[in-house]
Amino acid sequence: MKKHMQILISLLVSFFLLQGFLLAQTFPASKIIIDSSFDIQFGLTHQNPLPLAWIDVVRENTAFNKTSLAYKNPSGIGAEVSVWLEYENRPYKEKMEDPNLFFHTNIPIGHEGNPIIFENNFIQKGILFFPFFEGQIILGRQHLSFGPSRLSNLQLTKHIPYYDGFYFELPLGNWKITQLIATLENRKTKEDLPTVNLFGIAQEFTDTLILLSMRRFAWSNSFLELAIGGQNLSTRPNNTFQIGDILPIFSIHNGDVGRNNCALFLDAHYTLNEAFQTYAILGFDDINANVIGVNDGGVPTIWASVLGVKGHLPLNTRMSLDYDLEGSYTHYLWGSFDDDAYLSRAIYRQNRDGGAIALPLTSPYGPARLATEWKLKLNLSQNMKAGFNGLLLFGDTSISIYDLDYEGPVKTIHYDFILARLNLNYEIAFMQGLSAYTNIGMDIENHWIKPRANLGLLWQIKNY
Repeated sequence: MKKHMQILISLLVSFFLLQGFLLAQTFPASKIIIDSSFDIQFGLTHQNPLPLAWIDVVRENTAFNKTSLAYKNPSGIGAEVSVWLEYENRPYKEKMEDPNLFFHTNIPIGHEGNPIIFENNFIQKGILFFPFFEGQIILGRQHLSFGPSRLSNLQLTKHIPYYDGFYFELPLGNWKITQLIATLENRKTKEDLPTVNLFGIAQEFTDTLILLSMRRFAWSNSFLELAIGGQNLSTRPNNTFQIGDILPIFSIHNGDVGRNNCALFLDAHYTLNEAFQTYAILGFDDINANVIGVNDGGVPTIWASVLGVKGHLPLNTRMSLDYDLEGSYTHYLWGSFDDDAYLSRAIYRQNRDGGAIALPLTSPYGPARLATEWKLKLNLSQNMKAGFNGLLLFGDTSISIYDLDYEGPVKTIHYDFILARLNLNYEIAFMQGLSAYTNIGMDIENHWIKPRANLGLLWQIKNY
């Protein structure tokens, strides 16, 4: 029955896009944009599950097909739908240390009763957008991340699949205001506590909404951008939200609109030239004022940071290098919140086949983590690219945002080695839209070295 509903939804989407196509013929300056790619991949691995569990599944999973259809008229009003067909990933088993290599493919070939195994939640983007003075308003399912990093960010990390909500951006001279108002899925995952309470009232998952409101104010000139941002996560009995929860020019913390999990973000981005840019991001979940003589609670200052460099470096008339290098740190309570407001913690939940999954919302790897990550891409020619990516991850694996005692005694954290990940990749284009690639790499964990290799063929179809 669910598959039939998917087919019906697909037909409805096609119908509305056809109407847009007919409308575009009426107004010749209007555009219909089609972007579709087929990515067929085969490989060998013995990571079952991947070391970082759902973090790896969401980041490393290669969709068999990604198709986007968009309509835009001369006034800037438009709509876009994006569908990803991904191989179904059911909730992972307990971690197994198995030395055997396993063959895998992203082709969704199933079995009797389920001939095509792909994730049922396949709509990754569905938006309506229109101009807003000199800016833009976007309504619908969309992917967003606030900040200068191309690898992570703290104010909505780049690795979250999407948000269902309302987004606007408004330039005001050298200033730019951006805001997202969204609701997060409230579904029980394997990682979550068995039961939760809300202000002392027993709650079932799905009983209440999780409201996310984020705003960012950035000032920039030709070489420097400085920004301050705020985030609040709210979950209240009977969904008692107020308009103050979503006002763009407002202090949620001082406005006392109701219980919420506030966080403050500061970032700076300096551009010397195309070849060198550097940035810093600093976040505070809580600030203990005891250090300046104010009688404050027992919760310590909770903070996180990201420092990085990036750029595009021409090497000669044909070759160039794109690079990203950054380090990140998170306090052991980063993203956490009061035990009786558990659902306001910075956790992103997503419904997938077989059950819901959980991801850190405001950090790349969760609390009590210290990471160095890099991505190098060498453009050898117009048709050939090579790359080297890596990750060094340290942390305290006893820390969990899901079951931690937020108001308990201050903990001593041990940043032990968790993972080293290395990956080499190469891509060659045969003709316009058709390319082949390979990547080989390994994950180094305590007592284990786990190699992997992939071969793939990518076919892209565009009308622009």
